[in-house]
Amino acid sequence: MNKKIILIIVILIIVIGGGYLIYQSQQKPEQPTGTEKACIDSGGTVTTANCCKSASDFPNSCLIGACGCSLDNSKQVKTCDCKDGCWDGTKCVKSQIDTSDWQVYTNPKYAYTMKYPDDWTVKHEFGPNQILGYGYYESNRFDAPSGYALLFAVVPKNGDVVPIPRTGVGAGDFVDSDDETAIVGDIEVGIKKLVFEGKVKELFINDFEINGYKGKAYISYFGSENYRDLDMTGAEEVKIAKAILESFQLAH
Repeated sequence: MNKKIILIIVILIIVIGGGYLIYQSQQKPEQPTGTEKACIDSGGTVTTANCCKSASDFPNSCLIGACGCSLDNSKQVKTCDCKDGCWDGTKCVKSQIDTSDWQVYTNPKYAYTMKYPDDWTVKHEFGPNQILGYGYYESNRFDAPSGYALLFAVVPKNGDVVPIPRTGVGAGDFVDSDDETAIVGDIEVGIKKLVFEGKVKELFINDFEINGYKGKAYISYFGSENYRDLDMTGAEEVKIAKAILESFQLAH
């Protein structure tokens, strides 16, 4: 090929490439939309999630249902992650669940109380600790119709009763939740997430002590959804389970 032609081609490549780089450098970064800015300004993070096919971008996460469909009936939309709160359609707000009309459960062994919704059930267990082979165990299980459950127990600190013993957990790694805690009595307690393939499978409330008692709690799922598909992130039942947990009142 003629050297002159080669030189022309090289010069054209340099000019076109340089012009493109100059053009790119002069482009302003994409500005957030009004809704994205409202999310960020109110403490949220713009992200994406699988929500029902009928949902549009930034659905109201303070309501039940927008992102509760099966994978076959879902699509990916933009959402606002408000950490401990929820997106009301215009801003992040502190998530509050009205427990005023909930049932009151009184533990028959230690007389503390907790509140739970009408459509949840509660079961108390107390008996010999067959896992350890000695002593006793105590458990209170609050079940949602969907298969989610809160397991909770508070027992005397220096007694021979163990709160909700278990032999193991499902596949996954424990990850500390830096931005999420629970209030049990007057104590702020940290939370660990069991995460498998990027999805939250269980939530474990860190062990705690209160007024001579020791406590344990975790939020699990016992429904029919496949373990690999299950993701507790943003589940309304998890919010309700935390509200049940935080309704705990120790008898004086």
